Amino acid sequence: MIEPDSINNIVAGSAGSGIAAWLARATGYTLIFMFMGGLSAAWFLGPVVAKKVDLVENQAAVGFAVGFLSIMLMRKVFEVIESFPAAKMGRSLLSALRNLLGVKDDE
Repeated sequence: MIEPDSINNIVAGSAGSGIAAWLARATGYTLIFMFMGGLSAAWFLGPVVAKKVDLVENQAAVGFAVGFLSIMLMRKVFEVIESFPAAKMGRSLLSALRNLLGVKDDE
């Protein structure tokens, strides 16, 4: 049986991660995974953070904040990953590997 305090934390964490995912303008699978990640962070990290900052009586509010901030952090991580020129890096890596092995490039 789920305790009432746990339900409060689930609702607060899902609200925080949902609002943050909406503000991050996530769509499709990104929205779903960001929401689930924020909810998981609020569920598992919320009580830990609440104990660390001595707000055990306000775990729902801490869960909301953890869910919200985890989504915003994930959004920045996605932005950094998307900024890497993956195709160019892949071609350079393959070219270096071919040169190391002594294989001529097709180009």
